[in-house]
Amino acid sequence: MRHELRNRLGVSENPIGRCPIGSESDRNRGVEARSGPWVARFAVVLALVLGFSPMTRADDIRYVDSTASGDNDGSSWTNAFTSLGTAIDAAGSTWVIRVAQGSYGPGAAQSSTFLIDTDGVEIYGGYGGLQEQDPDERDIVDFETILTGVVASNPPSITRAWHVVKFTSNVGTTTILDGVTIIGGDANREGEQYAADRNGGGIWVEKGEPVVSYCTIKNNEADNWGGGVYMQGDSNAAGDDAVFIGCTFDNNTAVAHGGGMLTEARIDITDCVFKNNDCTAINVLENYYDGGGGLWIAPGHNGAGDYSVLLTGCNFLDNTAAQVGGGWPWRRRQDRRPC
Repeated sequence: MRHELRNRLGVSENPIGRCPIGSESDRNRGVEARSGPWVARFAVVLALVLGFSPMTRADDIRYVDSTASGDNDGSSWTNAFTSLGTAIDAAGSTWVIRVAQGSYGPGAAQSSTFLIDTDGVEIYGGYGGLQEQDPDERDIVDFETILTGVVASNPPSITRAWHVVKFTSNVGTTTILDGVTIIGGDANREGEQYAADRNGGGIWVEKGEPVVSYCTIKNNEADNWGGGVYMQGDSNAAGDDAVFIGCTFDNNTAVAHGGGMLTEARIDITDCVFKNNDCTAINVLENYYDGGGGLWIAPGHNGAGDYSVLLTGCNFLDNTAAQVGGGWPWRRRQDRRPC
């Protein structure tokens, strides 16, 4: 396996070899998993690796399909919700939401977002839905489920949401988002430089601990931190780590730090790919370096106390930064398990 690190003056790049978990068919097919807080992470990882589906509570399954024309109460594919946002807003802590192929937007305003606030809800994209002979057939590549940040389009003007997805501090590791593409968020709210709506164009995790698995996070932007994902820290965090497994961060951009992701929080990042992400600025703050095209680990922001980060089997490829850390800047209290 190839391991190499390339750096150039002004732009640094960092490709590192990858050790994938599971076969490509396993990753495309996806699974559903449900269990308790600590067992949840093991069950999700094991299921995703081996390609099997642990038992889910059939009575709690709800359906989303933009083409459905029935009662739209989520009780079946025929009666599926047509809006993912409606399903998420109505979700109980035991709901398993299956989302059909297609594109789903969070609303009509820049402040619109898919707000995941219910601990225990599980959301799985990549189902065939009513467009296929077997609506329960699942393939997250062939039946792509897109969560888009575009909230208004009147070419050449396009208005995009500040955050496509937002997890609140209420959610823990029994909350799962799996097998969706998150695209087109733009955290560009005008005003104070450190406003939260200038971070996390794709996903903003507001001190929560979700499991995000086999998602593609691409073409998102932030005027400050975390173009793809912003993991907000919590000085009182004493629970589980958030988990990102098997995700791809592609072509996201941040002005200051973390084109692909910026984290201030405890997090396990496993078998993820960071590629073509960019951090564009030079010295947004005087005497403070900007960078981390792929990933920026930011201890101490917002009073974050425990910021331990575990990277396992990840690949950093062709990320760029104007100053430091095309892949990521190496700092204390990080652990890397290379292939």
